[in-house]
Amino acid sequence: MAKVVVPQEQIEQVFNKWRSYRSRPEVVRLTADRVKLISDRIKLGYSADDLCALIEFVQLADDPWASFMRANDYTGLDYLLRKEKLGDRVEKAINWKQPVIKAANDGLSLGVLGALKQALRDV
Repeated sequence: MAKVVVPQEQIEQVFNKWRSYRSRPEVVRLTADRVKLISDRIKLGYSADDLCALIEFVQLADDPWASFMRANDYTGLDYLLRKEKLGDRVEKAINWKQPVIKAANDGLSLGVLGALKQALRDV
């Protein structure tokens, strides 16, 4: 069985996104443990963009779960990328990152149809 090698650029992309939200990013280092953690999650099928979306979601979203994570300092890379919960977390982040659907030129949401589409995504 061939060994899968994750490109260093993808690892650095995720790490640098996470580091940018640290209180002192200049002292945060890309350790061997962090390289392995990020690499292992990408090998599970998550893209670097998925993981970056999760990091942004936790740091920026006006969402009860994201607010809870920030308020309780659960923003460490090892906690955010826990394998057992990563699927749900990435899905929340991707749904948050998708642009809101707007009707042509009037700036209104799609109302009931938009809400139905969102409800189906949340299932």
